[in-house]
Amino acid sequence: MHGFFKLITPFIDPHTREKLKFNEDMRQYVPAEQLWTTFKGDLDFEYDHSVYWPALIKLCSERHAARKARWGAGGKHIGESEDYLSGHTPYGVAGSALDASETVLETITEVRTEEPRREVAASEPVVEAKVEESK
Repeated sequence: MHGFFKLITPFIDPHTREKLKFNEDMRQYVPAEQLWTTFKGDLDFEYDHSVYWPALIKLCSERHAARKARWGAGGKHIGESEDYLSGHTPYGVAGSALDASETVLETITEVRTEEPRREVAASEPVVEAKVEESK
């Protein structure tokens, strides 16, 4: 790796070249208690997929349900504000204040009881909209 950068550094702008740092002490950027021992920190952490993955899935499901509840309570507007959906602002694109805390909690508890979306069978009739041409 070092040889590769030694080869290409003459072609890199001098200002950019000054920014390239390798094998720096990470403790100058991250507190030692939050830095893994691999990077000369104090945190001895071992990732266990069977513990952290289900917790992540649960958290994501709850956040998705909360955002969906806020979107529904706000009028289901396409292009709704991300700040509103995440709960950072009380107003959405409709401009009305919303206290969706009860709706959000109800939706979170109902997440597992929703029926999965079903596919339309080929034998079901397809409704076609007819557009009248203006003359």
